[in-house]
Amino acid sequence: MEDFKQYLNEDAGEQERKAADQVAKGLNELRFENTVATVARQRHAWLQRSRWRRITAGIALVLITVAGMLYFKKKNTATPEPPGKTAPIENVVPPSLSAPMPHDQAPVKQVPMAQRPLSTREQAEKPLLRKTEPELDAVTNALIGKLLELTIRKGAAFSADQQAEKLQWDKIVKLLSQNKPAAAKAEIFKTDYNNLDTDWLLALALLEENRPEAALVIFGRIANTRQHPFGEAAQMAIETLQ
Repeated sequence: MEDFKQYLNEDAGEQERKAADQVAKGLNELRFENTVATVARQRHAWLQRSRWRRITAGIALVLITVAGMLYFKKKNTATPEPPGKTAPIENVVPPSLSAPMPHDQAPVKQVPMAQRPLSTREQAEKPLLRKTEPELDAVTNALIGKLLELTIRKGAAFSADQQAEKLQWDKIVKLLSQNKPAAAKAEIFKTDYNNLDTDWLLALALLEENRPEAALVIFGRIANTRQHPFGEAAQMAIETLQ
């Protein structure tokens, strides 16, 4: 090809150059026609696909419309329940029309259990009414309620000469039952009674503050302490939290 170009530039005559130009123009026109034909075939194929897609979508729309019309027609023409199949109405006598009580038989007025004073044992075994803390999960809330019940029993076991310790213990437990762990911790840190199990109370306060990792450390120390009054309860708390 390089030799042919060199020949045209150097040795070829005017007629040869014109013939070579015509050949080059013919080749360019042929390439252009091939390109146009390829583009035309691709456009024709795209139009065919678009046409079939529109036809398919139209058929699907018609089928959906017909199915919807049949469904609503069937629903509107459903057979109503016969009136004779209704449930019988019971003959209920209003309370005001019931048989009157004889005048010589006066009703016995009973004192509700909530108004009767509780004994010392019932106060110790009274279930703790603690409001559920929404920031804690259900398992943690149930665990705190169970542990506080055990803590209340401990408060009822103080001896007669330990009334000051009992008052401090009950005060901290009341704060915990009211979901006030910060105030309970303040009372725990300022107590100076050696026989008060402040580590147990602190673990409960940390658990209410949604700090189970810190509470687990104290529960583990209590569970490993021999003859600790809350050893078994601490082990139960560890198993529940893990």
